[in-house]
Amino acid sequence: PASLRAFPFPCDIPRGEAAARSARGPHAPEAAPFPTRVESRLYWTHAQSDWRATAMTTQKVVLITGASRGIRETTARAFHAAGWTVAAGMRAPAASSLTPDERMKPYALDVTYDASVTAAVAAVMADFGRIDVLVNNAGLCLVGPLEELSKADDRALLETNLLGPMALIRAVLPHMRAQGGGRIINLSSGTPLKGVPFLLHYVASKAAVNAMTRALAKELGGAVGASRAVADLGWRPVA
Repeated sequence: PASLRAFPFPCDIPRGEAAARSARGPHAPEAAPFPTRVESRLYWTHAQSDWRATAMTTQKVVLITGASRGIRETTARAFHAAGWTVAAGMRAPAASSLTPDERMKPYALDVTYDASVTAAVAAVMADFGRIDVLVNNAGLCLVGPLEELSKADDRALLETNLLGPMALIRAVLPHMRAQGGGRIINLSSGTPLKGVPFLLHYVASKAAVNAMTRALAKELGGAVGASRAVADLGWRPVA
């Protein structure tokens, strides 16, 4: 409906765009960032080796997904400015405005493709030998009433916002376990707390991310000998 065009969210993507993007393949343009987000932080350290102490004597490496634009690109620049080595994952590295150097390297990464996730994580490990922090920041937002969005839209959004982060976590955990620990940051949203209309898919996916983060914190705390595991939800304004 024409009335939805004025809906006050700059992440507005035309109805059916997710399905069209899926058909175009893994290098389609990324969605615009949502204006306000909530950070779901998962933190764990192995009981026998504190990763923070190790990071003091080795170069810290952060892998950021969706780092081609918006808050995701800003996050990559902020880590780089703070002295971190940044592995900037994105669908189309050639189109990135990030300037590559010895501590900033773009990687082809589409979180909806398992092969892409596996290859990107393997490439980062081959280049830098460790991943201290994973920032799951790639995201998709669809605006519109439920009855006008398709099953393909449903799948595309959930694959990006929920299954994508889970795939990255699954891929990096063995490396973090082997190096003695790490930190996982899942970027989420405050919309599940508000029940925002016409964002049903987005709201549901971010509610799932929040729940997944909390559950995984407990799973890692009990199953991998972690000395501490915390899921923390708090407002993080973009602008």
